[in-house]
Amino acid sequence: MHSRSISLFLVLFAALLGAVVVNEVFASVPTIRGKGRVKQELEFLIPFLQPSALQVVYTVPAGKTFVITDMVVTNDSTTTPGLFNIFDELFQPLNTFVRVTAGNTTHLAYLTGIAVAEGRQVHAGNTGFTVLHVRLAGYLR
Repeated sequence: MHSRSISLFLVLFAALLGAVVVNEVFASVPTIRGKGRVKQELEFLIPFLQPSALQVVYTVPAGKTFVITDMVVTNDSTTTPGLFNIFDELFQPLNTFVRVTAGNTTHLAYLTGIAVAEGRQVHAGNTGFTVLHVRLAGYLR
């Protein structure tokens, strides 16, 4: 009976470990959760190799709306927290600042998405003092 208890414990432990690993893998993969007709999925990889940088990511084409559904931000530093935001061309924030602790990754999934209207630009800003890697995902409608 003792060996059966140990076997059961090992099976449960392996299942739990597998669930943790799967959860970590899926947590870092952007998902497109658009509603209605999605005509084109978009994904942008934005490496900020210099701290305190700002760059244009995308200009929304005429007659379209870009809906940002996911943002994954990875902080390369092991000591300094990172700070990230997305803005429009007037530097109005499209979301709140995302703080990423040193050596970690933050994944934000927006259920309704952040809508950016036609002709508008999406700017990404690394406003901290560390190197960040950012993945924005969404769709055009």
